[in-house]
Amino acid sequence: METENLPPAGFTYMGRNFTDLSLNDNSSSAFSDCNSDRSGEFPSASSESRQLWLACAGSGDDYSDDLIRQLVSNLNSPSIEEQKQAAMEIRLLAKNKPENRLKIARAGAIKPLISLLSSSDLQLQEYGVTAILNLSLCDENKDHITSSGAIKPLVRALKTGTPTARENAACALLRLSQIEENKVLIGRSGAIPPLVDLLENGNFRGKKDASTALYSLCSVKENKIRAVEAGIMKPLIELMADFGSNMVDKSAYVLSLLVSVAEARAAV
Repeated sequence: METENLPPAGFTYMGRNFTDLSLNDNSSSAFSDCNSDRSGEFPSASSESRQLWLACAGSGDDYSDDLIRQLVSNLNSPSIEEQKQAAMEIRLLAKNKPENRLKIARAGAIKPLISLLSSSDLQLQEYGVTAILNLSLCDENKDHITSSGAIKPLVRALKTGTPTARENAACALLRLSQIEENKVLIGRSGAIPPLVDLLENGNFRGKKDASTALYSLCSVKENKIRAVEAGIMKPLIELMADFGSNMVDKSAYVLSLLVSVAEARAAV
């Protein structure tokens, strides 16, 4: 008799075999890479944007460091508009110049950015989420982001944010889940149900980001059970049957993980 803990030898759908794979494997190209945010570039050709462009393009380290320190200070401004500008520019610095990601974290940006995730101003929340995503692309920042308390605010943004904030929150949680012990922490923080909702109701990018995050998180048994309890089987099967969705492979890979638990097999 098959047990709950028995992994599937492989999952076959429409003549294709879907077995376990790593998100870092070339065969996982069906998933979202979440390599940086995709929420826009410089807003104008203003002098401020020109200064930021110069920093991103590789101006001197002293200039870049001074700009980063000023932007981190502005994150604590009483003005929401100044906070928005600072968060947006930090996002862009972290997106366009990878070496800035560690500099920004070391300058003290992570905690004030996390505080923005609880803002009632949805655009400010979105900028904060997106900046955290871009900082999380640096492996050295992942522990710092987690220990600073980012997971629960990211889950909140995943539930209540703008569509872009929800997508970028899913990507940020994916990046943090690359630390194995974070997978359980993220699941226990309530991330699975809003990821299932994004998979079912999001746009194509949202569905792709959600499926990628769920694939990573559901390598842990308790998260598989949470996903089944959150109703993941219905959208997975519907997406696998919709050949125009471009989600057939992604959904099948997630399902191939879930069928290792009895709860998922019973729901198929």
